[in-house]
Amino acid sequence: GLGLALALAGPSQAQESPANHAFERSAVQVWGLRPGGRQACFSPVSLWLALGLAESGSGPPTSDDFYRFFGLDRWEYRRQLDRLRLELGEGSDRGMLTSSLAIWVQASNKGLQPAFLARIKALGAEAVNMNLSNAEKACQQINAWFSQKTAGKIDNFLSPHDLLDADMIVGHALFLKARWAKPFDPKNTHPEPFYLENSLQSVTVPMMHRQGSLRCLLAEQGES
Repeated sequence: GLGLALALAGPSQAQESPANHAFERSAVQVWGLRPGGRQACFSPVSLWLALGLAESGSGPPTSDDFYRFFGLDRWEYRRQLDRLRLELGEGSDRGMLTSSLAIWVQASNKGLQPAFLARIKALGAEAVNMNLSNAEKACQQINAWFSQKTAGKIDNFLSPHDLLDADMIVGHALFLKARWAKPFDPKNTHPEPFYLENSLQSVTVPMMHRQGSLRCLLAEQGES
């Protein structure tokens, strides 16, 4: 199985700044882009769904920042989001893919607006009131959610420091369990060094090998 996760943290009400919108500042808080050697990855699907949930509860100018970020107007953005949800549902029906979305809100807040709660339900997300000011306990509970949704593949995603000054957390997890279209031979799996991003440090991992004609993607910043 493969697990991918993403979490966004921020205030429940953004403050407007003419020179630098709140969303544009908080976009760098996408965990998975971690300094200091902490490695994680997230899917663009997670980014769409997590931001889509946050967008559904926002208003101008924050909502305008979302649309500008994706280069779409409101209606096209939501149309694409609903289409993505349907495609994920088809994968879930085949028993291969699980998509989980949740929002954790500071319990001391007045609560979420009815329209926002309706949108949360429409997106198939969970809404949880939680004491986020107790960062250590909240972190344990949120990490337990990620672990459960990814069959234990992601079990220590956030740290208490990640939750400082946040009164809303949006999280998304994808779990894929499927067979390779062209399976790897277990006899060709050997322990080898895997070098961390922008570092000479390496960790030893089981590396799979297979020879054949394969498609690849070439980009300015690397290849895969």
